[in-house]
Amino acid sequence: MGRASLGLLGLLGLLLAGCELLRPPTDIDVPDQVQLHYVLRAGSDTVAVLIEEAGTRAGALGVRPVSGARVRIAGGGVEVELREAPTGFPACKTLPNFGFEQPTTPTAIQSGCYAAVLPGGVRVGETYTLRAELPGGGLVTGRNTVPRPPEVVRPAEGGRLRIRRPPHDSWGEIVPFAVTWRIEAPGEQVALRVLNGTAYRGGAAAPGVRCDLYVTDEGDRLRGDGVLSGIGGDSIVLRGAMPGCRSGSPSQAPVRPDSVDAAIHLVVLDTALARYGRLTSQQGIRAEHASIGITGANGVFGSTAAASRSIRFVFEAP
Repeated sequence: MGRASLGLLGLLGLLLAGCELLRPPTDIDVPDQVQLHYVLRAGSDTVAVLIEEAGTRAGALGVRPVSGARVRIAGGGVEVELREAPTGFPACKTLPNFGFEQPTTPTAIQSGCYAAVLPGGVRVGETYTLRAELPGGGLVTGRNTVPRPPEVVRPAEGGRLRIRRPPHDSWGEIVPFAVTWRIEAPGEQVALRVLNGTAYRGGAAAPGVRCDLYVTDEGDRLRGDGVLSGIGGDSIVLRGAMPGCRSGSPSQAPVRPDSVDAAIHLVVLDTALARYGRLTSQQGIRAEHASIGITGANGVFGSTAAASRSIRFVFEAP
């Protein structure tokens, strides 16, 4: 056996011996980290703060509610102390859906969720402070100024978009239309949603008629009743289509309304929320490691303000 073969055998022997010396992996405990998420919504008279603690217990990583905190919100000439899990309030969310709240089945408010009614509601342009004294002596503070709602420039309120009536159940025509707005601060962004509303026949509302509004942007990022958030700039071009309208169940024959209302909802995300979104989505920073607008915890303390614009799709003969 040559020297090269002996060297190879020796190397293999060292590797095998090293394998026997390796210890089993050791569990690494992640230190407990407080997480706090709160978004002020202009016009809302309810404030609700979710406080949680992320870390490992008995080798298992998890998130647990923080109970027993003292939480206060002050601003606009009023100050309130929030109570933990009071009755009559909806459950807290990690991050509200940027002002686009959906009707849901009532859920009991959970531990770690602190809520109260704010007299006079959240006011545009006012600065609000948050102070949360945690059990054990920790302190979380935050400060935020509520932005002004977006000024919708186009389309005009009650504007009409003429669209060829789809034959039978086909898609019919896809109509492009621009939405433009003005916002106050350069660092703010906009979230957008378009929802269909009342259908009309013969100049009167047609109760029970549902139309399948389809809206997307040029990048095909927005579909149906979805939300497109984090829009920079001051405009976007949308494409709308009305595949068909029905009365009652989908199995029933389609109906033919003359027109259908739609509502364009725009929500300004203040600079804190815009920055938080960029950090957690574009730069690979996980939400539990980001801290925007608060000290003493990870999370975000931001605010939103909303505006709406009604338009009408008017059907023409194909």
